[in-house]
Amino acid sequence: MPEELPEAPQMASAVVGKICNSNSCPNIPQSLSNFKIQIKGSNKGQLTNRCIKCMEQDAGRKRKSREAGKEERAQTLKTDWPDMSPDSFFETLTDSQESDIQIQVSVDTSELIPMDLSSKERADGLSLMINDVMDLNWSPRVHHTRQAHTEYIYTCAQNIEREKRSKVLTEEEQPGTAANENKKQDGKQRKQNEQKRDRRKMERGECGGSMRIIVVDGNPQMRVSVRHVHSHASYEDIRLPEAWKEFIRNNLTLTPAKLWQHIISTEGLKDLSQVHVPFRQKSVYYYWHQLVQEKWRLSDDPFESAQQYLRTEGEAAFAEEMSDVISLPGTRQLAFHIKDMVSKWAPFTQELALDSTCMLFILSH
Repeated sequence: MPEELPEAPQMASAVVGKICNSNSCPNIPQSLSNFKIQIKGSNKGQLTNRCIKCMEQDAGRKRKSREAGKEERAQTLKTDWPDMSPDSFFETLTDSQESDIQIQVSVDTSELIPMDLSSKERADGLSLMINDVMDLNWSPRVHHTRQAHTEYIYTCAQNIEREKRSKVLTEEEQPGTAANENKKQDGKQRKQNEQKRDRRKMERGECGGSMRIIVVDGNPQMRVSVRHVHSHASYEDIRLPEAWKEFIRNNLTLTPAKLWQHIISTEGLKDLSQVHVPFRQKSVYYYWHQLVQEKWRLSDDPFESAQQYLRTEGEAAFAEEMSDVISLPGTRQLAFHIKDMVSKWAPFTQELALDSTCMLFILSH
């Protein structure tokens, strides 16, 4: 009687599933049919990191929040806003620099802002005045155009919620996605580069700063609602002062390093109490670069830009285009030589080479 063979071991069937990364969802694999396919972005064609149910719940909560906000604004408009003179209004804001404030008034701006400006220009003009009075920076966020008025909403630039929103990961940047995995390899280098950057961060706080300005065309009365909790220092403008911008414009032949050295040495000659350099060297370089590139960036196409530069500025730069260069099919070629260099070094030079650094040029262009 033949010997019976032992039964083959039962192989566990592989469960194909995906875990939703939402905190409100159980940490267990779900069917792939519970996830949507992304239709745009770097992960186009891949499954979303949150299941359909969680995404619909989040959308519902956002929709309810928007509707509640609309209802609140509608009720606010129905109520009477007490009139307040501009002097009293700005005095109230000044007194609140070291305390919390919540004010909702109607201000006559006929003597402050020209009526022939657009509603946005009028609202922005008033917000700039409020910036100076409160030592804050109110940044435009959104505006709502209605039949009878336009509402402009601003937020405090030092509100910590603004920083939180900028750190929220997008669907394509969530942990575990292919796009995020590809970025891990150079993450350490990127972090080191960020630490080297010459940048400053303003002090932030949970101020909940919100300002609404309601403008009616043809009406000098502007409704203003300001809410701010004192939780951070005053705003410090780190932009380049106009005086130093003018100095840079008049000395574009200097390098950014020389410009910065001059600025620091000039400020150092002042009395210590008057020295104030809130900006950094990077700001000087950026402004200088924006002005200088206008001289050599003559076209959005790098090749055409180089051609135009040689034809217009070549003689002054001792550069002469070489017209006997033949372009191969499907390519564009441009050659030039530096006349004074060639004439001086020709007797002693056998070969002159130039590194094209084409990709670097294209990226910087």
